Amino acid sequence: MLKIFRESKHTSLAIKIILGLILLSFALFFGYQDLGQDFGQGAQTTIATVNDTPIRRGMFELYYERNLEEFKKMFPGNQLPDFASDLARSNTIRELAQRKILVDEALKLGLKVSDERLAETILASRKQDPHFDPIAYRHEFLPYFKQRYGVDYEQLLREDVIIDDLRRSFEGLTLSSQVPLTPKEVWNFEMVNFDPKVLEEAESVAALFISQVSKDAWSTLSKKYGVDLVKVGPVTISGREPLAPYVSRVQDMVPVFALTKDAPVLKAPLRHDGIITVVRLLDRSENKDPALVASSTPSSPFLDAWLKAKLAQAKIERLDK
Repeated sequence: MLKIFRESKHTSLAIKIILGLILLSFALFFGYQDLGQDFGQGAQTTIATVNDTPIRRGMFELYYERNLEEFKKMFPGNQLPDFASDLARSNTIRELAQRKILVDEALKLGLKVSDERLAETILASRKQDPHFDPIAYRHEFLPYFKQRYGVDYEQLLREDVIIDDLRRSFEGLTLSSQVPLTPKEVWNFEMVNFDPKVLEEAESVAALFISQVSKDAWSTLSKKYGVDLVKVGPVTISGREPLAPYVSRVQDMVPVFALTKDAPVLKAPLRHDGIITVVRLLDRSENKDPALVASSTPSSPFLDAWLKAKLAQAKIERLDK
């Protein structure tokens, strides 16, 4: 979003130029008649859904225009082949699906952007430009953007910021160099769920499990307290669906996958929806089953691997075909 401002030297003039170009392209595409009356009215049309959440035409066009420009740079004379437009559309849908997943996860983690930080973000984007005109920004650009794309520009900025915060929070969450990931690893775990409403001493019993590392000790404790040992696996980085009922948060998955033979028990219990979960690694080995696809590599950031799996699981339906 900030690109519009970074690339212009005179904001108010840039807004008028951009507005004129978009008006022109709009006219060429839809025809000149009734242009003023129809401008921006289709922005709220649903053109796709991601997990049943609508993607509006305005947001699609915002990303699609940018993708087309990138494709044009790849071809001499900026003449796009027939397939490029379809590819740009597919890439746009994927980008918007990815954006929704990241924003949803950031909001679940409680990430927010204050008004003060939003203002700092806007000003920081213009730090090198002495001609930034806040009046033109407020009274020309913001209304235009809302009308053209059907979305609030500053809300998109807030989402951009929390997405960046989310990514930064996971930059260091690759597994330890002493315990590197390999593309063909597979994990098996055993877990115990405790419901404090059912077992009053759930906290203390969970601590007992965590203090023991052997399979026999966990088996003895499970019989003593009448709790079930649940085997979870095989699991790969890109195929983590079996973990979903027990490990619901991205940041919890990192220490789970970091468990080793020498340190097989998670040091602290996981907590989700009032349930306490303890985790022990059963085994971790090379994946020899071609049916289990492990696409992550040692250099892949954990969040990107998680996002790839989320996209593969997402229900995406295009309505613009």
